Amino acid sequence: MAIINLVYVGNLFRTTRGLEIINNFINLLSVNDNFKLTIYQKSPSKKAFLARIATFCIKSIALLKIRNIQNVKIKECSSDNLYLSKIRNYDIGISLGSSELDLKHCTRTNEYIAQQLSVLSHIEQLLGNNYSVEKINNTLKIQIKNNYSITYFESPYSFANILLNMNGKEAIEDKKNNSLKVNCVFTDKFETLFNDQKIDDLYDVNYDFKLKSSKSSNSSIMNAHKNKDKKIDYILHEIRLYKNVIYCLKIKHEEKVSVQIFENGDYQNPICRSTLTTKDIEDIYFKVPKTQSYELEVLTWGKSGINYDIFNYISPNNLCNDEVYVINLNYQKERYSQTDFLLNKNGIVSKRFEAIDGKSEKYDDIWNEYTERELTSFEKKLGRKALLSRGALGYLLSMEKLFTKAIKNKSEYICIIDDDIMTKKEYKIEELTRSLVKLSNFNIMKMGSSQWNWDGIDIKKGYYEANKLSNGSFFNIYHKNTFKEIYDSIKKYDNPFDGLPLQTFINRKSYVLYPNYASAYLDDISTISNKKRSEDYLRFKWNKDDYDTRNNAINLINKDTKKYDNEKLHFLIGITTFKRYRYLEDCINSLIETLDDKYHFTIILSIGYEAKLNKSFYEKLFLKLKDIPNLNVAFYTNKLHYVYYNSNIILKHAENNNFDFGFIINDDIVVKENWFLKYYKVSRETKYDHLCYCINNNETVYSDKLKTNGNVLKSNGVLLTFTKKVIEKIGFFDEENFKVRGQAHHDWSRRCCRMNFNNNRTFYDISDSNNYVKLNEQKYESTALSYESLDKMMNFVDVYELNRRNRLIEDSKRIYIDSMVDLNLQKFEKDKS
Repeated sequence: MAIINLVYVGNLFRTTRGLEIINNFINLLSVNDNFKLTIYQKSPSKKAFLARIATFCIKSIALLKIRNIQNVKIKECSSDNLYLSKIRNYDIGISLGSSELDLKHCTRTNEYIAQQLSVLSHIEQLLGNNYSVEKINNTLKIQIKNNYSITYFESPYSFANILLNMNGKEAIEDKKNNSLKVNCVFTDKFETLFNDQKIDDLYDVNYDFKLKSSKSSNSSIMNAHKNKDKKIDYILHEIRLYKNVIYCLKIKHEEKVSVQIFENGDYQNPICRSTLTTKDIEDIYFKVPKTQSYELEVLTWGKSGINYDIFNYISPNNLCNDEVYVINLNYQKERYSQTDFLLNKNGIVSKRFEAIDGKSEKYDDIWNEYTERELTSFEKKLGRKALLSRGALGYLLSMEKLFTKAIKNKSEYICIIDDDIMTKKEYKIEELTRSLVKLSNFNIMKMGSSQWNWDGIDIKKGYYEANKLSNGSFFNIYHKNTFKEIYDSIKKYDNPFDGLPLQTFINRKSYVLYPNYASAYLDDISTISNKKRSEDYLRFKWNKDDYDTRNNAINLINKDTKKYDNEKLHFLIGITTFKRYRYLEDCINSLIETLDDKYHFTIILSIGYEAKLNKSFYEKLFLKLKDIPNLNVAFYTNKLHYVYYNSNIILKHAENNNFDFGFIINDDIVVKENWFLKYYKVSRETKYDHLCYCINNNETVYSDKLKTNGNVLKSNGVLLTFTKKVIEKIGFFDEENFKVRGQAHHDWSRRCCRMNFNNNRTFYDISDSNNYVKLNEQKYESTALSYESLDKMMNFVDVYELNRRNRLIEDSKRIYIDSMVDLNLQKFEKDKS
């Protein structure tokens, strides 16, 4: 590492302060030996006899101290030196050049890189336990712990101000609007940046999250064994990646792009498998299962040498690890599922925390004791008891349990989220990362607040300091410094959680992000206040249109039910779909051609998440189906696009209605006449209620009425059959363990096999299914290639996750699994009217 020269000109040893400077510098060398101090000692006037004696004595002591230290040099200079005559006494600076005095040392500006850093008062600031000063490429860098490095000091005061801030001292006033650049490299351990927000207030701070830049290849090392005779330079980058960090590869390319991540030199089995192959997506997010060094390969179809950059970002998981909790009551589990999806879309993984129901009789004694107490002085001002309901008590008890857990685990941070939040639609992971870094030295970070009064609120760059009217605890991160005080306040059971327990930290590093990253959904009746608060959106400066919400998770957008002859067979056909309109239209058109009037049918369309629903398309589709006399129709939308969730909506509808034989099909198949009847008859003859369509291949084995491609894990799940008995015995798709990239249908089918609805080893389809059902392969559009939401990355199915899922599928104890889906049909029909 390059030497950083400190240059001093003057009589340093006139007083014992000079020895103090020497001692400070020796301490600095003990932790960073890249500094060199050169002292150009000016001699006192010959008339100043006492000064000459003092200087001689102090200098002699100094020489003894530095006699074996190569990094300190003392040079005698006369005051008539050509250059020294133009330099003030006691001038000190950091030289980016050498320590020799020449013409370029004539002025402080030219020589000392315009940094106001006086050795007499600030040399100790160069000595820090959590930072170091380095010289790289003829410029200075402040390295803070392992995560941050700061460069580009435009202001003459900025360098000194950062060091002062890191040492908890007052910054020098700096009126110019200059900028700083903070390069952020995140690791497993979250680190604070500045002691407070004063540096960010003083300067225009640019937080740079770029890790590296490079160019793509179109030849993969995975094919090296096939290309032994060819000279191919495979482009691999060794890079250390961290478990709780979110990575993003930014690239512009119209064809497919694939990111491959290899570990331990195994180039045949990338840990990401094929899950990071995309098309027409400029931002490819990924994460790794564990912290270690990897080799990374970026492939582009059609052309190599495409420029790309890799960025790193963080979410609350980097601070809290696994301790990001959503508080959720047992009878409202669907709320958690929807809230978790919102969080996943923002790069956050949560755990469900079973909330305590304050209405339970086991808490009667606590509630009765509280209601019988005399009003506190605070309650007298309110004119009522502070806790409004048993729901407020349950919330307080839930928080008590969580903070007890955090204290016991000696956690650094804990993040606690309500299950009725909304999240800002346009708030990107980069903005969230910037906020976490900028406000890193916090006690409480509020992602949003119910700000009852805005008087006196000083909104700064992306945040403000909470005051007594900054209510709400719907999405907060707490530092360990708060745990004991909050816990002790909770134990009094005399104030709502966002009252005294949180107000203790007013003016103590309690910050609110602004505009609010999260807000509360106020249109439901609160379990705490027992009322709606829709009118408060305006008061809190929340424009509901700017936020995503988990509420109204499932909507019945179209429904038509006809009376039918119960003597007729009733076939129920559920279609899962996600923004593949042409495929869906082809599928529906083929179905219409097969709806024999000797039978009755129900078509259920389960539509995956669309940020902006294509209402006109679905309305036209509904009108096309509505006039068919032997057909019932139900179209559901939902805010979870996952196939397991779409499938469970179909199964829940089926559970609540009469039918003889059911299907779950994908939107990318087309069917031919009597397809449904063929499946029904074979099912009755073989007594297999659950059959699964498979495409013929060279491994297909045929029997009289059935065929198989192997075991359950080889099935594709594009067409599945079921009956009422299957729902009764097996239940629904697992909603917790199989999110993106499926396998939920494998698990459901495997559980069906355990109850003899099919055979696991020879998982059956009807023998001639390919004559009745075809995949729609015209310009095939994979949803995996087009889906850009961060939740795909958060539920990334790497090789470790795939193995976990496969082990779970083979767990023989797994048979019946319930669903959190609640169609609540009466409510939906009322909303429609």
